[in-house]
Amino acid sequence: MPGSAFAGRSPSATARPRRSSSFPSSLASTVADGASRPWWAVTGITLAMISLGMLTHALRTVPVGTAYGAWIGIGAVGVALTGMVRLGEPASRTRLLSIAAIVAGVVGLSLTG
Repeated sequence: MPGSAFAGRSPSATARPRRSSSFPSSLASTVADGASRPWWAVTGITLAMISLGMLTHALRTVPVGTAYGAWIGIGAVGVALTGMVRLGEPASRTRLLSIAAIVAGVVGLSLTG
């Protein structure tokens, strides 16, 4: 993606697993490249805090297992899809089926309460 924050990023450099389930903050952390791009690091931290605040708000009305499962699932799917679309990571059949399984699991958790 010439001109984008992802330009010049090789898939091997960005394909490391993330512990945050907030996929925008994970992507900002990837683009921050450690502390060499501080505004991206600040963006990632801010987005992670917003995501955690939204999870905390959801826990007022949604069971913890459902809320946390959805939070983690959305983050995992978001990072995986963005990695494939924006960072050139492989989009194999197995990866896509795994993403579909995560989505089905989140939907199942949501439907059962």
